[in-house]
This record gives sequence, structure tokens and C-alpha cells, in this order.
Amino acid sequence: MVTPSRRQFLCGLTAAGTAAVAGCLGGPDSEPEFLVTDTAFSIQENGDMRVQVTIENSTPERQSSDLEVTVRYDGGDEPEEWLETDSVSLGSGTEMTRPLDFEDVYRSGAEPEDYEIEADLIDAVVADENS
Repeated sequence: MVTPSRRQFLCGLTAAGTAAVAGCLGGPDSEPEFLVTDTAFSIQENGDMRVQVTIENSTPERQSSDLEVTVRYDGGDEPEEWLETDSVSLGSGTEMTRPLDFEDVYRSGAEPEDYEIEADLIDAVVADENS
């Protein structure tokens, strides 16, 4: 088996993350939402994984929520899972990309498809405009 170069691996990771949320975006007639619209990830030099989560708020009010991101690895003898959470608050009609770092996630010889990223907004509420 040929091991991909670091560049090939990172390109594959971004493609895999984008595929994980494909179909989540509505058309021009869709209802306003507060949601995760994209994820991408890359492996850092130290073996940590940086996950970039894009969140959109198309509602008429500021929204706040806990962002919960799960990384799953299913390329070894036993599946592994890591979880990170962060608070987010987003004004009406805006989008943001939030990076989250996961320590010691890369496994030697892993392929991009061995990783799955899941990102969810938990307990979203209309936020005070000053938050």
C-alpha cells in the first residue's frame, strides 16, 4: 500500500469534511436557520487535528449555543472518539468559522476516510444583543 504524502492527506481531509455536511444547505426558499454549514480538518505537525467549523445564522435574531464537535477514528483495531465543546454567539445574518484543536488524534498510516467529523449546535437560544 502506498502511503499518501502529507499534502495529499490534508487535501483529502478537507474533502472528507466537506462531504460530511453535503446537502445541509437549503435553497433560496428555505427557512432562516442557525446551523453548521461546513467542516474541514487538517493534521498539525505535532499530530494534533485542527477542525474548522463554519456556522451560519440566517435568523432575524442573535443566536447562542454550545458547539459540540466529535472526531471519530475507525482505521485501527478499535474505534476511537474525541469530543470538544465551545460556546458560540452569532449575530443575525452572519457566518463564522470556529477552529477547535484535538490533541494526539493522528494515527500513523491513517487515511482521510478513517476520520469522521460531526458538529452540532446544542441548546440554541435567542441571545441578548450585548452577548
